[in-house]
Amino acid sequence: SSHGGGLRRLLPLSPTMGGGRKRPVASIWDVDGVERALDREGHRRRFGRIVQNFLLRHGGVRRWEDVPWESSRHLREVPLAVRSLLRAEFAVRTSAVASKSTSKDGTVKLAMRLSDDAVVETVVIRHRTLRSNRVTVCVSSQIGCQMACKFCATGTMGFRGDLTVAEILEQVLEARGVRDEDESLGEKRENAKETTTTTTKNKEKGSSSS
Repeated sequence: SSHGGGLRRLLPLSPTMGGGRKRPVASIWDVDGVERALDREGHRRRFGRIVQNFLLRHGGVRRWEDVPWESSRHLREVPLAVRSLLRAEFAVRTSAVASKSTSKDGTVKLAMRLSDDAVVETVVIRHRTLRSNRVTVCVSSQIGCQMACKFCATGTMGFRGDLTVAEILEQVLEARGVRDEDESLGEKRENAKETTTTTTKNKEKGSSSS
């Protein structure tokens, strides 16, 4: 994995990628691939963008079966033929969280299992200060590493192949879910604190009036 060094490669990859890795399952986040499929069948590219924008706003949707085509005003615009095409050729998510660990400082490490069973790491680092709650996301752009550093677990794996743009984007989506989950828990903690304070005050008032 490459942490903090930027994304090494963001160009479309060939059917057989570096390290002998075969192309994984096609993802809806392969923007170029989706556009090519729509062009091939004579559909407007904007229908693909409508679906991607919806999935971007609803990160909990991970399967086509969970997409509310008829209850979303924007998704209703997508023709049935386009829906069928996307379902047949692309997956909503091609990777999943195999394990998750959180350190004392709040850093979260996600082991992401890809469609070919390879596992890469995504790290979510929180920078909490009085003025901000910034988050840094470190994503993997390849499986293994060519540097072969003895002190690094990734280096001992050797280089096994590059990740696709879609696989990298899916890591970012998972990291966003971690951030949103953390913010939601923070709100719940604040609400719990306010609720406890209010309950205590009400009890005190009741005691003083009795």
